[in-house]
Amino acid sequence: MRKYATIYWLIMTAIYLGYSFSTENWEHSWIVWPISGITYSILEKIFSMKSDGVASD
Repeated sequence: MRKYATIYWLIMTAIYLGYSFSTENWEHSWIVWPISGITYSILEKIFSMKSDGVASD
């Protein structure tokens, strides 16, 4: 998961900056970070379940 985490957070940063610069909506673009954190936690749990063999049923 560690190698994917770096890629994930780089993509989220690019999305945040791309959205913020293109719309100049800095006061609302912060919402990207809580959504990214929640999504990351869900993905990390899914990958952990897969590697433990729980999701293979």
